Amino acid sequence: MSRIGNKEIVFSEDVQVVLEDNIVKVSGPKGVLQGSIPEGITLNIESGKINVNRNSEEKRIKAFHGLTRSLVNNMVIGVKEGFQKSLDIIGTGYKCDIKSKNELVLNLGYSNPVNFDLPESINAEVENKGTLLKISGVDKELVGEVTARIRKLRKPERYKGKGVRYTGEVVKLKDQAMATSGNYRNFLEFNGKKYSHIIDPRNGKSIFSNISSVTVVAPNCLDADVLATALNVLSYDQGLKLIESLDGYEALWLLSLIHI
Repeated sequence: MSRIGNKEIVFSEDVQVVLEDNIVKVSGPKGVLQGSIPEGITLNIESGKINVNRNSEEKRIKAFHGLTRSLVNNMVIGVKEGFQKSLDIIGTGYKCDIKSKNELVLNLGYSNPVNFDLPESINAEVENKGTLLKISGVDKELVGEVTARIRKLRKPERYKGKGVRYTGEVVKLKDQAMATSGNYRNFLEFNGKKYSHIIDPRNGKSIFSNISSVTVVAPNCLDADVLATALNVLSYDQGLKLIESLDGYEALWLLSLIHI
């Protein structure tokens, strides 16, 4: 923790940092934050720089050293740039509307919409027809707390992934995964002949077959995705033989009357 605590905090001219009676107050373009400094920790504020120091090597004080540095640094970033977290709202009819500056209305598959009150210092934006919710504010901890509370209103379920999730969050589906790969959409037509985007690694050429697409059900997404592409490269008979040799794997081929 001391390695973090020893890092210098640098702030710009439009940020003011004042320490009085163990209370640090940070103000900037985005707002004002303040917090208390634990016993045994001191701040040295000089010429746009903050150094966090400790007066003891006790384990507790060393832990507070790094924590205090992180909290003060977050305050400096918050009043200067702010913090933001995004939530994806997934499901048929699921969406979020902003009723007022401090109130959200969320349709999450319940019999009635859910009203959610926002703290005064938190802002919300809705995009993608209500399916993307952005929460922002100067207080990093509060931004995280609010997004966690909204996510808790309808956590993503593990069968179809419906619910509220953090943007970029990976939701593990229960039991199975599915992937599809094919030539029916991505191809190049040149001199009357269609060239697939899938390359046969055995010869480095575009594949040419009557397989339009292959959908694979597998225990995980990685296997499903890899096999779906591989089965497009193999002939139908070769692919069927491969799938039948694997336990817990299934595949569906869509075949065209002509070679693509």
